[in-house]
Amino acid sequence: MSKDTHTSHSDLAVFLPDTQSAFIGLQLEGLVEQITNDSSAYLQQHGFKTPALAVSSLLQLWKRGPVSLADLARAYDRPHQLIAIRLKMLEANGLAYRATDTEDKRRKLIHLTDLGQEEAGRLWSFSLSLADAVNDLYQEIGVNLTTVAKEAANALHAKPLTARMQAPL
Repeated sequence: MSKDTHTSHSDLAVFLPDTQSAFIGLQLEGLVEQITNDSSAYLQQHGFKTPALAVSSLLQLWKRGPVSLADLARAYDRPHQLIAIRLKMLEANGLAYRATDTEDKRRKLIHLTDLGQEEAGRLWSFSLSLADAVNDLYQEIGVNLTTVAKEAANALHAKPLTARMQAPL
C-alpha cells in the first residue's frame, strides 16, 4: 500500500480508503473526546465544578434522588467501575456524598450535597442549551448521531461484528 498524502483529522489517512471502516471505534473515540473537551471548556468558563464526564450522573441523581452505584450502572448500562470513577469526581468536587441506606444497611446511596443540588439546576439549563447545539450539528451534517448510535448498538447486540466477518483467508 502506498502512503497516502491526504491529511485526516484523526490521521487515519494511511488506512484509507480500504480499511477506514475497520477503525470506526478510533474515529468515534475522537468524536467523543472532541465533544467532551468542548463541554469541559464551557463548564470551566461558566464556573461549574462538575466535570463534563460526570454531568449526566449529577443530573441523574438530581432527577431520581439518592441511588446506589449499582442503580446508576444499570440505568446507564455501563460497568460499575466507570460509574464509580464518575461518582468519585462528584465527591471530590463536593457535589455528592455516600451514606448508608436506612432501609438496607448493606447499600450505600449517593446523595447530592446542597452545592450539588444548586449546580444540577444550572446544569439542566446547560443540558438544554447543549441539546439545541447538538441538534444544530445534526441539521448541518444531515444525520441524527443519537439515533444512528442507538441503531448501531442494537444491531451489534443482535449480531456482533465478529459474526459479520468472513473467515480469515
